[in-house]
Amino acid sequence: MSLFNLHFFASVAGQEAQKAGNGITALIVKFDPEAATEAQIDEFERQLTELTNRVAALRSEYNKEKAEADAVNTRYHQFLAAGENLQAKIAAATDETQKASLTASLERLVADTEKMVPDLEREQEEATQAGDLLKKYEDAAQAAATKLVTARENLTRAKRDMEKAALAQKRAEDHVASAEALAGIRQHSDSLGTALGAMQQVAAKSRQAADAAELKAKLVTGASHQDIAQDANIAAALSEVDPAHKPASSLGDRLAALKNRPTAAV
Repeated sequence: MSLFNLHFFASVAGQEAQKAGNGITALIVKFDPEAATEAQIDEFERQLTELTNRVAALRSEYNKEKAEADAVNTRYHQFLAAGENLQAKIAAATDETQKASLTASLERLVADTEKMVPDLEREQEEATQAGDLLKKYEDAAQAAATKLVTARENLTRAKRDMEKAALAQKRAEDHVASAEALAGIRQHSDSLGTALGAMQQVAAKSRQAADAAELKAKLVTGASHQDIAQDANIAAALSEVDPAHKPASSLGDRLAALKNRPTAAV
């Protein structure tokens, strides 16, 4: 497993309660993309920290190499300037002894300057290499910083998009629930109307049955009374137990009954 994967899963473990293993990366991203993205951002930040630390070390090394190269280069040009000075003095000298001494000094100076060339070239090469390596790491650090900033912006944008999508889904679900509830109310209302209609039909039939029964009772009762009135024996028996039912047998009896009717006081 690569060093990147080790750090990646260490970050995911912090986000996902110690989840680890190279084979579950896709599952982590699928089931918790936000945590996986944050783990990747943590990995980018770790890389940036390593790069900036390396840049700082390389810059220090480059400054050291450059200072050494500059020192050798300065000394080299000082020797060249001194040689040109001696050369000019030799040309102007009239005393042979002095001229010989100056020439000997120039020879030593030229020899030492020639010995400096390899050191100068080495120091300059080392400084150049240190500068090139520093530039590569500076570019890598800048790219990592840009990637980190972009990843954070993308994560923030993705969170907003997820929140908007969740809100839209909730609104759609509420709309569906409201539509279903309204449809249920309408269906219930239709069922209630059907039930009320059936109840009204039953009530109407009951009223019709009651009216028929009442009519039947009246007819039966009336016929019974008529049968009793037409029976002479029943009529005589009733007149014996209730004088009010005694039939008027003649006009005189009827007139006497009218005379005996109580009158109100005037």
